[in-house]
Amino acid sequence: MRSISILIFFSLLLPLAVSCQRKNAAMNERKPVTEELSGEVLRLNGIQVPSPVLLSSYDDLLLVKTSDNNAKIALCRVDGDSVKVLGRGIKKGRGPYEFIYANYCVSGDSLFVMDSNPMGFTALYGIPLKVAGALSDYSCWRRYPCDGFPKMITAGYFARIGQRRFVVNAGEPGTQQIFTVLDFNDMSATPLDFWPDDGNECGTEVKQMAYMNNRVFGLADGRFVYGTRPGRYLSVMRADGTTTKVLSEIYDIFPQFVEKNHNIRYLPDQHKGVNIRVSDRRLYVAAFPDRKDGDDNYKGFPLSFFDEIEIYDWDGRFIKCIRTDRPYSTFCPSSDDKYLYTTTLNLETGDDVMVRYELE
Repeated sequence: MRSISILIFFSLLLPLAVSCQRKNAAMNERKPVTEELSGEVLRLNGIQVPSPVLLSSYDDLLLVKTSDNNAKIALCRVDGDSVKVLGRGIKKGRGPYEFIYANYCVSGDSLFVMDSNPMGFTALYGIPLKVAGALSDYSCWRRYPCDGFPKMITAGYFARIGQRRFVVNAGEPGTQQIFTVLDFNDMSATPLDFWPDDGNECGTEVKQMAYMNNRVFGLADGRFVYGTRPGRYLSVMRADGTTTKVLSEIYDIFPQFVEKNHNIRYLPDQHKGVNIRVSDRRLYVAAFPDRKDGDDNYKGFPLSFFDEIEIYDWDGRFIKCIRTDRPYSTFCPSSDDKYLYTTTLNLETGDDVMVRYELE
């Protein structure tokens, strides 16, 4: 009789387990395209913005990262069908107001620029975007002192999550720390407890760096979104004391890697990861497709290009998935979510091109 009861129990349990596996597999599939968009090519009027990477937007302004070491950031304005450069700044170097490993985030009406090295943060500045010429006028910059924080290993990525509060991809070496909240109100550094149970066999510091080397984007209400590349992990979180509350897990596949000579070696047969941009209302996510052996281009464009973007709200609810008529290299939404801007290539000339799409 007992054997029959056990068999009945497992017969009921097995369909439930299979159902959960199917649900997880379905959750981790890229979302189907729901809308096709045709874009408008914007005229650059001969301006020089080498190797543009769209970072963010503020009102009618676009912040573009460039390969010019004397001006790593170009502040642009979209005027009709034209793009004009209003200012340039952020020099690479070791002098005053110069950066070696600069990372950026935009929050409110400010651009925040952080410099770091593998063992901590060396500088953080807030630059007002409303002030004409502020990118190159150091008197407008607000300095946040970093010398009071402990030494931490970091990849430098960070996001503002409150008044003078930032979540950074950093932690004390050899600890189960990936995120730390830097609070410039009381100069405290609070490590968060997020430590993925991913099954990878490696040293703690190698795992730290594997997960730190991914972008974060934040809101002033304390929420932040984090995604991995490679793998296919994407979640909205909140820092609550030392606890990381995962509010919404959109994808849950962690990257796969091993340790080799104290370095990270990513395994080849896995998802290629996600790229993220945000507005105050929405998440814009490129969940890259898996590549096949022998692929050397994407629809005639370089293999790193893509043409789909999934859009969610900050609660992780799916809104739609768009496909652009030209594969892009980088993208960002307008701050009011009315437009999507992308960079791509003119395949005939090899020139960089900027395209605008209407979203609403």
